Amino acid sequence: MDEILPIIGPVLDFIRDAPEHEIEKSFYRKFGEGGVAEYFNNLCRIIHDQLPEFGSPELLKWLAERDEKRVAEANQDVIGINRDLTDYVFEVLKQVHGEHEIKSSGEKAYWEVGIESARTKAEAYRRQQDEAQETRRPREAYVDTIELKHIVRQKNNWDHFKNALNIPMPGEKGKVYYLDWMDKFNALRRIPAHSSSQRVYTEEDYTFLSWLKSELYERLKAVRAKRS
Repeated sequence: MDEILPIIGPVLDFIRDAPEHEIEKSFYRKFGEGGVAEYFNNLCRIIHDQLPEFGSPELLKWLAERDEKRVAEANQDVIGINRDLTDYVFEVLKQVHGEHEIKSSGEKAYWEVGIESARTKAEAYRRQQDEAQETRRPREAYVDTIELKHIVRQKNNWDHFKNALNIPMPGEKGKVYYLDWMDKFNALRRIPAHSSSQRVYTEEDYTFLSWLKSELYERLKAVRAKRS
């Protein structure tokens, strides 16, 4: 037992402490011999994370390949969340404030009334113009996550966003605005956008992304279902 427990300990801790979505990610039901091998490797990975000297050459090779795939999946998650969050924010702004043109400015109402910050509007226009004309997208595509956070918190917008986007991070309590996740996500956006050996995902980042996907998409689904 003295020899076994230090090795099996990380697995027992995982079984005891891991949230459901983390268990599902590594051990959801699979069929065939390949599934059994992946279950085994995922168990070994839990041990290897705590005891780096643990593992056969075959396992170490699998872990290296898995890390590359994991980074690619995280990059796709970040890009997807960023796109879907932006789409949702402007979907709501258009529903709440309308897409009619305001005569005094010539701007659409969702842009003129839904965004109070002149700086946000100017930055979005500047970024749009910096891109080649043939690949240029609508201005809202150039509003970054921190600017979205300010839009969501606006007095005339908050009631329309709080059910979907007011998301407390684990352990967060006693606030009116639970939007710190947007700051953390904004930092992660830089990894796929400006990849380098110094800018990589940590285990905490992977855990955060998994948590955010689960929380955000469940809330968006519930809000849209209620609306329809």
